[in-house]
Amino acid sequence: MQYPTKNEYTSFFSTYMSHLPTRCPVALLEQTLHYQLTILSQVNEEQRYEAYQEGKWTIYQVVKHILDAEVMLGYRALRFARNDPTDIEFYDEDAYISQSLDTNGDWDLLIQSFDHLRRYHIHFFNSLSEEESKRGGSDNFPCTVRALCAIISAHAIHHLYVIQSKYLKKEINYFI
Repeated sequence: MQYPTKNEYTSFFSTYMSHLPTRCPVALLEQTLHYQLTILSQVNEEQRYEAYQEGKWTIYQVVKHILDAEVMLGYRALRFARNDPTDIEFYDEDAYISQSLDTNGDWDLLIQSFDHLRRYHIHFFNSLSEEESKRGGSDNFPCTVRALCAIISAHAIHHLYVIQSKYLKKEINYFI
């Protein structure tokens, strides 16, 4: 699968996409999975459920948000790959996290869920033809399938940089 051009995603995602090298988006899903699991393994039990500042999410909530976003982006990619003409509705990430009653859940289960979801998406995106990967976009969400594949990695990387710098108070170990 080819890396998307800038006209295949909205400017909203430009900051996220700037975190990625221009490689095959499916390869990036695979490579960032290892990176993500490495960074998240550095989070100790005490750090998982505390915010770095009043009004900010905990690391647990940030990881839940990464999962929620990956589900939503993957769902959109599936719809676009299958030429579903229905317009995509808006997704309010703050509302999703605020409505989640699981704020201090099982960390290991959360990480396993993250791993399983990412492996599913690697399989899904690998199964698409080049033509399917170029499909996409709706009036509300003008992104191609291959752009969504890359955005999944880029979005997670963005939040992992925040976890490293704001929560773990470490120098960022950048993904290359």
